[in-house]
Amino acid sequence: MDDDDEYASIRERIAEARQKRADEAAANSSSLVPPDNCIDCAKPLCNSYLWDKFNYPVCDTCRNDKGPHKLISRTEAKNEYLLKDCDLDLRKPVLRFISKKNPHNPRYGDMKLYLKAQV
Repeated sequence: MDDDDEYASIRERIAEARQKRADEAAANSSSLVPPDNCIDCAKPLCNSYLWDKFNYPVCDTCRNDKGPHKLISRTEAKNEYLLKDCDLDLRKPVLRFISKKNPHNPRYGDMKLYLKAQV
């Protein structure tokens, strides 16, 4: 394992630990109570995938996977918005993400998917 791979794995473990702490803080925090209404349609916000995963108050009927509620990979976010790793990992508020297996090669690291509206 060369130095770049070692540093990449260390950065990934640090990011996952931060995400875990942020998730635990969100679960324990009373300030993150679900809002009453969706920000798009103003209807009551019931079970919402975007609220559960990203704390973004949009109901499932208003969710637009092709538009502002699209999930983008870490690499795509860095290239499209000219961000650095520190922008995604260290800046406040910490961006929440979903980890999924990489579809290109299962031996690669997990993909981190971010909500485009939050990036």
